[in-house]
Amino acid sequence: MRALGLALALLLFVASAAPASTERVIVLNSGDDDITLIDPATYQPVKRLPVGKPHHLMAAPDDSYLIVANAMSNDMVFLDRMTGEVIRRVPRISDPYQIGFSPDHRWFVVNSLRLDRVDIYSHRAGDFDLVTRMPLGRAPSHLAFTADSQTVFVTLQDTASYWTARVAEGHVFGNHTWSHHYARRDLEGDRVAAVGVDGRSLELTRGSFCAELKRVDDAFQRMTGIRLAGLWRAPGGRVTQQTIRWAASCGYPVHVGWDEAGFLGDDLPSDAHPNAALLRRALERVAPGDVLMMHLGVWQRREPLAAILRPLIQGLKAKKLCFAVLPAGVR
Repeated sequence: MRALGLALALLLFVASAAPASTERVIVLNSGDDDITLIDPATYQPVKRLPVGKPHHLMAAPDDSYLIVANAMSNDMVFLDRMTGEVIRRVPRISDPYQIGFSPDHRWFVVNSLRLDRVDIYSHRAGDFDLVTRMPLGRAPSHLAFTADSQTVFVTLQDTASYWTARVAEGHVFGNHTWSHHYARRDLEGDRVAAVGVDGRSLELTRGSFCAELKRVDDAFQRMTGIRLAGLWRAPGGRVTQQTIRWAASCGYPVHVGWDEAGFLGDDLPSDAHPNAALLRRALERVAPGDVLMMHLGVWQRREPLAAILRPLIQGLKAKKLCFAVLPAGVR
């Protein structure tokens, strides 16, 4: 997400063979047009230095310096990894929102989110020469290269072609709320005690609860042209009598939980629950009628579970099982 108003845009930890006191954390302050160097031993700022309009940062291929992409000021700044001092500036790099070197270091790709295009530069001996400029949908944001440097994948932040295609295939989509508040218990006065993902306690009313669902529905409608089905799943599966009633009253009469065998374990730690073990357990336990629940990416796992989706489906088909669309009720 482009958020120039945020104070902290990105953190990068840098270290050398020197003593711990020379280690630094670099913080980009997009809203203040500068960077902060922090001593990780004390968590105290060491200095602040102006750099332009910083948005993303990466290490050079040989780790000899840091590159700060200044999206709004259309340049890049090379910084000393330990002092933060400017080594050089590369002007006329148009809207460098996200940047990246190919693994072979021959190519340098710049995603220009604001200008809806991708620029590809050749990279030789520290020089950047524009090779091609490609208009590319809306808001190209992040990128990743294949290991052979032959292909770069670019995400388009403000497009929804993937979800539109899934709708056309007949998939049904439900609601999971916008802010992911966990309901705890019903309170007097038509309120519900809840806790946010940041651990903060809060209270929900019918109005705030339905607004959470509507915000998701409106976003999905903007992307795909259709409304969500009347299905919802509470964050963490935690419902109360009040939230069930509220959801039904604002268009979501069917709450979809999951069965014990259908909990695929993707938010369990990878070291104790590797993918192969979770796949084997699912294929042994899942039975007809079970509802499965799976995230395709959870930050806690070092081994993302998405890789087992295909073998899971193939294994279930081998057991003569198939997936059915959940009844959506009436909205």
